[in-house]
Amino acid sequence: MKITRKIFELEKKKINIPVFELTYKNCYKKMVKFCKESKKYIYDFDDTGNTVGLYCNYKKNHFIFIYKDITLKTKLWVLLHERGHYLCNKNKCSCLNKLQRHEEHATIFALKYLLNNNYDEALFDYIINMIALTLNAEESLHARAYSKIIKMKLWQKCCDYLDQNYKKEKLLNKGKNKDGK
Repeated sequence: MKITRKIFELEKKKINIPVFELTYKNCYKKMVKFCKESKKYIYDFDDTGNTVGLYCNYKKNHFIFIYKDITLKTKLWVLLHERGHYLCNKNKCSCLNKLQRHEEHATIFALKYLLNNNYDEALFDYIINMIALTLNAEESLHARAYSKIIKMKLWQKCCDYLDQNYKKEKLLNKGKNKDGK
């Protein structure tokens, strides 16, 4: 499914906590600093190591910050990943004492959500990001969490789903080329 601004906004509304899209890097850095001072934050990276999202719990208030200058499909998986962090905090999940496990839970939530809602563009983008980050930053918290997830059945299910959609798309395009359209 093509990720549009409307889809992103609908998903944002489902979260029920403030989600901020920040425009300028210095403004974003200030939010990261604010959240670090709260001592309850999780931030996430893209495959180049740039921070793209942040979940923060400050004085029992929950916030999600997303860097505005990224694609909609990236914004969607970042939003869902941060929502996973929020849900772990809200439900007082046992993973909260183990950062790597917390990262795994947020990632699993986002992958399942993308898969179950047929957000294949965002799912593909997320999987590529996970692979790239795992290869480029083997010792990072995210890379260790992703390395575990890549071995799960869920990972294979996501890859199979994307492969089936790719084959369908290829057949559709082949049919269009034969008809001259």
